[in-house]
Amino acid sequence: VRTLLDIVACKGEETAKCLLQTLHQGRHFYRELQPWFSTIQYQPSEGMLQKPVLLRDPASSYSMKLRQELGQSTAFIDTYVQREEMLLDEIYTESIMELLDKDNSILVCQRGFDDLFNNRAVINAEAEVTLITGDAGTGKTILLQKLQNLWVKGELLPDIKFFFMFKCRTLSCMENQPISLQDLLFRYGCCPERDADKVFDYILENPATVLLSFDGFDEVSSHVEVEVGPECLCASEPAQPLALLLSLMHGKLLRGSRKILTARTGTVIQKRTIRKNMVMKGFTQKNVLDYLKKVFKEEDQRRSMMNQLEANPSLSSLCSIPLFCWIIFKCFQNVKMAPISSQMPSSQMRLTDIFLRMVEVFLNRTSKAAEVKVRGQVDVLVSGQKALVCLAKLAREYMLEGRYIFTQEALEAMDISDEDAAMGFLRPLGHYDGCGSQSTFEFLHLTLQSFLTALSLVIDKEVHCDQLVVFLRTGKIGEATSKCVPFKEKPAGGVSEHLQFTRLFLCGLLSEKRVGLLQTLTSTCLKKKQRKVLKYLKRSIQDDLKSQKKLWNPHSVPNFLWMLRCVFESQNKDLAELVAKGFRAENLKLTYCNLYSADCSVLMNVLQHIRTLSRLELDNNNITDYGVQELLPCFSSLEVLRLSVNQITDTGVHILTEELKKYKQIKFLG
Repeated sequence: VRTLLDIVACKGEETAKCLLQTLHQGRHFYRELQPWFSTIQYQPSEGMLQKPVLLRDPASSYSMKLRQELGQSTAFIDTYVQREEMLLDEIYTESIMELLDKDNSILVCQRGFDDLFNNRAVINAEAEVTLITGDAGTGKTILLQKLQNLWVKGELLPDIKFFFMFKCRTLSCMENQPISLQDLLFRYGCCPERDADKVFDYILENPATVLLSFDGFDEVSSHVEVEVGPECLCASEPAQPLALLLSLMHGKLLRGSRKILTARTGTVIQKRTIRKNMVMKGFTQKNVLDYLKKVFKEEDQRRSMMNQLEANPSLSSLCSIPLFCWIIFKCFQNVKMAPISSQMPSSQMRLTDIFLRMVEVFLNRTSKAAEVKVRGQVDVLVSGQKALVCLAKLAREYMLEGRYIFTQEALEAMDISDEDAAMGFLRPLGHYDGCGSQSTFEFLHLTLQSFLTALSLVIDKEVHCDQLVVFLRTGKIGEATSKCVPFKEKPAGGVSEHLQFTRLFLCGLLSEKRVGLLQTLTSTCLKKKQRKVLKYLKRSIQDDLKSQKKLWNPHSVPNFLWMLRCVFESQNKDLAELVAKGFRAENLKLTYCNLYSADCSVLMNVLQHIRTLSRLELDNNNITDYGVQELLPCFSSLEVLRLSVNQITDTGVHILTEELKKYKQIKFLG
């Protein structure tokens, strides 16, 4: 040190300033200097701030390596066709986020990241977790990727030196492998090139420089409740990965660090753990238009897609969910660029139609499909039947066990070839153990895995009719039973939203419109399965509606909306009329239910058969202008209508006003 000071003294004042600025930049690693800098109240000059400082200490070198690796992994968005790559900056479109207070009241709707870590609307000041919830496909994972990408560029969170991102499903796959916190950060994240112990000591001593994100807590919440042992209190002691997760969430490890946790709507998380609570609400009409301009670079394609949306309100309403919007736009691109079955249909579309179209696009990229000259929808499905059946069976086996990650060996066991794996259904996750010994995969999105699970249940001849009923009741395949459990009753342990989507797709695939198409993929009689499922749905609906009171409150029937969604996907008029017949209330209250615009089509499927409804309360959801358009037919008989806090713009207000002026029955509008 003495020699260094002598050299600096000989070089003059400018060199001394450079040394001081270098030490100031490295003050986080050299902790003994921090009190001294505070005492002298050091403020670097503008000239010093312009000069780059390259630190070589282990912690700074590791932070730089972390930024470099994350910069590469976050620059592009995984597409549903692996041969394509999309730059995050070119395609990312902000969606609506709501900041909630401790009573779950909405304080503000925002775009951006300003409220993630500030002191606004703090629920528990002692907690460290910012919770981000949202329905499937509302953009939680992409939000984390954008946040990480901005940090890499130095545009966000300048005081954070280490940003670690984990998928909860990966932690659940390591349940039999006790690991330490250091292993979790370095072996399953980014490993330091040197002095790993010194870097880890620095992280423990400076937790405020660390941000950890855990994506998809809903995928492990059921395992956490029953399988996790005691929490880990020592950073050096090995523990079950999910126990480490809980210890980090509860502040038992890395106390003082920041954490972000994402989960689907309805996931139960202890409030004492949550510092802030935010909800992803998806796209408004303006967001959809902004996204459309980014996806379709050519004016004629944009105009053609806009014509599709204007001609098909149900298609437009599905676009309020970013995932479904992305699938619709990409499928439309492929319809325009390749001669697959037909143009996007202009009739009312269901979610099942969108995913069937997505499957068709995937299969159309195989070498077998390329040999087929006509390539209608049946041709494409038949040409890719073997791969589709194997992938669907893989999805089913893992979904019913609550698993979402699988190895190369699992693909080989299912007779899934490398070409099948590259069609777009799957995407690689890198390496399972951090050492490069075994590649792992996941489905492009859990909703796609749910769809393929339902497809497997429908076309697998080994799944009998009674077993489908068991699945609808319990979310499991087991012994048949004659007992009918209505939608309002959950089996022990509840049913995850992933399985709810599987139920929905099961009803959609067994609709009259699609049974003929899927019959080409199986030797089993699908009409028998269709009749059995319809019989079960009718009994469930009747049992659900027996307890109805004058003021219908769906919070007393947790799965009421899922029941309506299943009826909508089934495209069965008799089921819709059955719900309407059993619905004797004059008032329908669906506030704070996370309704989005596509749910308005679901509601209208039943409300069009009800003549007694005079009061409709849909405030504090996300129905947008598209939802208002879908609900127009039911406004003629309403006296009370609540639509506030729904991302409705002046366009939606104008449509609503013109419709209500026709009937002049409305007494209250809020």
